[in-house]
Amino acid sequence: MKKLISLFASLMLLSILVVIQAGAVPTGWTPANVSNETFTNTSGSMAARGGNITNVDFTNVITETSKWQGYYGNVTGEIMLGTSSTEKMYNWTINTIAGEVYATQASTMNFTAWEDLNARTGAEIDTDFGFTGDDSDNASETFTSDPPMINVSGRQINGGANTAARTFNAAGTPTWWTIALARTSAAESNYVFAGVISNDGQAFDGTTKDFQMIVPENENAGVDTYYFYVELT
Repeated sequence: MKKLISLFASLMLLSILVVIQAGAVPTGWTPANVSNETFTNTSGSMAARGGNITNVDFTNVITETSKWQGYYGNVTGEIMLGTSSTEKMYNWTINTIAGEVYATQASTMNFTAWEDLNARTGAEIDTDFGFTGDDSDNASETFTSDPPMINVSGRQINGGANTAARTFNAAGTPTWWTIALARTSAAESNYVFAGVISNDGQAFDGTTKDFQMIVPENENAGVDTYYFYVELT
């Protein structure tokens, strides 16, 4: 099911319930309890009188990005052997949630698509999403970290330098991993962004969440659509 980015640089709170089938690729799921937030501010005013010359300084100005969408939320689920969430031969309770939440513009992801994924750098994201090198909030200035190894559909991926972004907790400490992955072709729809699950971690707003991640939004191409997949380990 489609999830539209309706606001540039908005934050989206998601709660995801997942049933993982044994031996399956990451599972597509529709988020629940969705709410959007974005930065707002109030303009100040000053009287103008003929003959006056007034010094005006603007400090600590905050400009909201138009390149990045944030997602954060909780994940619950189980491991099962069955044909659907209601037809189970057996199931297992997951005591501590771990794994990844994936966001991609690809509406379908088959086994081959997951097998083709490899890490992408911030510079490659800039090229493929049309971000210019002079922008302070481009991907090269955002994906600057070397991430931990993750397992994607049973295959280990080592990201390497500049393939991950780390978003903040409430103390402003880089805590949450977003890892950039893509298939061989560099089209936007071939990208998959992996948010590493951290059970009961502290989100940017001080709440307790299981994942927090960002994805790029091509500001020159209209509204983007992201689809969600989850892999629990």
